[in-house]
Amino acid sequence: MRDSTECQRIIRRGVNCLMLPKGMQRSSQNRSKWDKTMDLFVWSVEWILCPMQEKGEKKELFKHVSHRIKETDFLVQGMGKNVFQKCCEFYRLAGTSSCIEGEDGSETKEERTQILQKSGLKFYTKTFPYNTTHIMDSKKLVELAIHEKCIGELLKNTTVIEFPTIFVAMTEADLPEGYEVLHQE
Repeated sequence: MRDSTECQRIIRRGVNCLMLPKGMQRSSQNRSKWDKTMDLFVWSVEWILCPMQEKGEKKELFKHVSHRIKETDFLVQGMGKNVFQKCCEFYRLAGTSSCIEGEDGSETKEERTQILQKSGLKFYTKTFPYNTTHIMDSKKLVELAIHEKCIGELLKNTTVIEFPTIFVAMTEADLPEGYEVLHQE
């Protein structure tokens, strides 16, 4: 069995996108496209939330794909209510009605964005060789500077398989086993 498979590569707004064959699950989930009416690119983003690990206790990851996230938004602005509420549960974010049992999470998008930006959460994405045309699963992550750049700038000059995967964790130790964070000098 081969480690990687060659695939179609397209450049979308400076992002090297490796496209899987039609019918594969990730290909079917991808709704990233140019939006003519807004005159900008909208992304699908896979969120993988890594709950805080208790001693010896292995917790399940939460995975969700969000769609139509504008390239001009900051990353946390693209996080929908469902993912935000899971963040409240996993990371016990203070000052949110989403964290109070029985509350439905009445925060506005702006309030959710502020809470996430102040939360101390870390955001990571997989890193691949930029000019690759081979699909391989990378276990190497880089931390994203979510306060400094919009999604389009964060993704520029990176490689994604169909669309970006964002890992969210309170600390590096909460990331799934086998993943390594590369620290850029």
